[in-house]
Order: sequence, then C-alpha cells, then structure tokens
Amino acid sequence: MVEVDVSLSRSSARSEIRVGVISAAARILAEEGLAALTVRRVADRVNASTKVIYTLFGGKDGLLEAVYLAAFDSLSEELAAPAAVAQPRERILALARA
Repeated sequence: MVEVDVSLSRSSARSEIRVGVISAAARILAEEGLAALTVRRVADRVNASTKVIYTLFGGKDGLLEAVYLAAFDSLSEELAAPAAVAQPRERILALARA
C-alpha cells in the first residue's frame, strides 16, 4: 500500500492555483487596464468560482496586492541576473535589457 501525504498535495495545488489566478489578473490588467479587472472576470479566466479568489486573496484588493508583489519579485529576479556578467559595459547593457 502506498501512503500519500495529502497535505503536501493540497499545498502544492493551492500554490499552483494561486499562481494561475495572479497570472490571469496580471494579463487582464496588461491587456485592458484596471477598470476591466473584477473578481468575476478573473474567476472566469481561470475557470473557477469567485469563492476561490476570496479564499486565496480575501477579494479584489488582496488580489491586486498579490499581483503587485509578484511583479516586483519578477523584476527583482530580472535585475539580479546581469550581476553575473563580468564586463561592466556588458553588465550595464544587460541591466538595461532587463
């Protein structure tokens, strides 16, 4: 008999759903702006109920905060990569591209 740690599976699934919802919200913001971002719209985009968004983020404000934080995390990662470039000129160019 194989034992499965269900709590890890749930945690992993919750994390994947969270990332998907944040990505969907970010796409709506980028494509259509803040006025188009609603809990219903994001839920429809990820084929879920609005309850998922309220459970994960507490509502639209929490979702917006999560999108904001994810964007800065991504920016931070992009700006960290050029630090490995040895040549100063090339490092500056890589930072500009990032």
